[in-house]
Amino acid sequence: MSEKKPIYDAKVRKIIELLKFKTRDEAAEDLGYSTYKSMDQYMRRKNFRFDAEANQYVPQENKTHKLDRDPKSYAPTK
Repeated sequence: MSEKKPIYDAKVRKIIELLKFKTRDEAAEDLGYSTYKSMDQYMRRKNFRFDAEANQYVPQENKTHKLDRDPKSYAPTK
């Protein structure tokens, strides 16, 4: 399975910078998107996901990356 790296182009950098000071709705409006969902789709295509706690886009993690931990740590206990 190939690792998907985030693509940092000029538009992605601008979106990340705008979100430091504005909400997703305001940033989407400034960039000419109809809604924040359109901007969200663009960012997902560039391998980012939205972190609601940080109110910022972060690089997407590969789901298999989470399984690299010790299997004993998430086994059910009796």
